[in-house]
Amino acid sequence: MYKVFIVDDEPFIIEGLVDVVDWSKYGIEVVGHAGNGRQALEKMSVVPVDILITDISMPVMTGLELIEGARKLNRNLKVIILSGFDDFAYLKEGMRLGIENYLLKPINLKELEETIASTTDKMNNAKREMRLDEYDINILRSNILYRWITDRIEPEELEERANLLGLNLNLPYVMASILRADFTPLESCLYQLMEHEQGVMYFRDNDGDHVVIFMMREPDTEKARAIRLLQQVREQCYEEELCISLGSIESLGGNYKDSYLHAKEAQEYYLVLEQPSYVDYVDVQAKKGEAAESYTVQWPEYAKGIAGRDKQGLFELIDSDFDRLRHTQGHDPNDTEECRG
Repeated sequence: MYKVFIVDDEPFIIEGLVDVVDWSKYGIEVVGHAGNGRQALEKMSVVPVDILITDISMPVMTGLELIEGARKLNRNLKVIILSGFDDFAYLKEGMRLGIENYLLKPINLKELEETIASTTDKMNNAKREMRLDEYDINILRSNILYRWITDRIEPEELEERANLLGLNLNLPYVMASILRADFTPLESCLYQLMEHEQGVMYFRDNDGDHVVIFMMREPDTEKARAIRLLQQVREQCYEEELCISLGSIESLGGNYKDSYLHAKEAQEYYLVLEQPSYVDYVDVQAKKGEAAESYTVQWPEYAKGIAGRDKQGLFELIDSDFDRLRHTQGHDPNDTEECRG
C-alpha cells in the first residue's frame, strides 16, 4: 500500500481527512501526521512516505519549506497542498516544486478524492514503466553476456554494450558458475548478488540455467570468495536441490569461454555424486584419472552368466556394477550412460 502523511496546524483538519476519506479504497494507509513542518520532517525521516498532504501556511516551517525538505528524503514524493488563501504566488511556487493539486479550504471532498485517485494512478503507471525498463535491461544484459561468454560478439559491439550496461569485463581472470534449479526466489537472490558484489554478473542462458560470472584479479584468493557467495545464495533461497557447479578459471586473454563450458560439464556430475555442496570442474578432472584406474568390470562373471543363460543373475550383476560405478568418485557420467546402455 502507498503511505500518506498529513500536516496541518489545525487538528480538526487532520482528524477530518483521516476519517472522511476511504483511504484503503485507493490502496493507501495513513502512516502519520504533524502540526508543523519541522515535526513532520522529523517523523518522515523515520517513516517512509509516498504522498504528502500539507497545509501551506503553518508556524515554525511553511508548507513550501517542508516540501523542499521532504523531497530530499524522497525525490519521488507526491504532494497535495491545502490552503486557506487563494494566493497566486503560493500556487506558482507550489507548481515549481511539482505538486499534484492546490486545494482551497474548506476542502471539497470530491476534488480531493479525484486528486488522490489520479495521484495513485500516476504512481502505478510509473511502477509498471520501471518494471518494464528493468525487464528490458535484464534481457539485453543476458543477451550480451551470453554472446560474450560463448565468444559470439564482436569486440566493438561488446565494448559499446558493456559501457551502456555498466559491465566490468576488464579484470584479468574469469570463472563461470552454473546454478540449476527452477524456483522464482533464486533469480531475485542472484540479481541482489550482482548489485551488491563487485565483479559479479548474472544472466539466464538459452538452456534456462542461471549463470553467475566472477571476474577476478587474484584467482587464488577470490575463488574462495566466489564459493562463499554462492553458498550464501543457497542459504538465502532455502533450497536443498540447488545444483551449483564451478567452471575453470581462465585468462580473459585466453580461452575464457572454456570456463562456461566446463561449468556446464561439471553440472552433469550431480547424477553420480552424493548431494555435494557444489561440483568443481577442476576437482572432477583430477579424480577422473584415479577413477579410471580404480574401477574395472569383472567380465569373466558376465561370460559365465551368458553361458549359463542366467538372466536374473546378469541383471543383478549389471545393477551391482552400475551402483558401484555411480558411487566411484570422479568417474565420467558418460561411463554410467554407457554402462546402462
